[in-house]
Amino acid sequence: MKHKRLGAWSAVSLLLLLGALNAHALEYDLVSTEVTLNLRPDGKAELFYRVEFNVTSGTMSGFYFQGEAFKPAWNLERCYADLDNGQRVPLEIKDLGSGRYDIILAGSKRFSGRAYYTFNYAGDFAAAGLIGRTTSPEHGELVYF
Repeated sequence: MKHKRLGAWSAVSLLLLLGALNAHALEYDLVSTEVTLNLRPDGKAELFYRVEFNVTSGTMSGFYFQGEAFKPAWNLERCYADLDNGQRVPLEIKDLGSGRYDIILAGSKRFSGRAYYTFNYAGDFAAAGLIGRTTSPEHGELVYF
């Protein structure tokens, strides 16, 4: 029984050590995020993201994206990353469930240095309850989001 516990702790320690080594292997900065939102009169919207990463140590392929109140309708033709070397790489977007998405470079590519991820999707803000109408005594009917 004593050996089994020691073996389990050794495995956990090894996993923690490997995790710590991997955590130090990648160093990056999320430099900037730009979001453009085109909201239509019917409450549907198209969103454009441009996210800049600077990887100073190790290599990176992508990141997790989450937090939308609706399921994005991805426009994969407008989802790509521009890398430091001038290469434009398409993005793969995988639905991980529970509103979480894995956004990665296609073809298992990785990069070091700067990359600008651009991705585009649409959604129904009205159906998700993200917009509505209200009335102001001074300004009359207003739309909020």
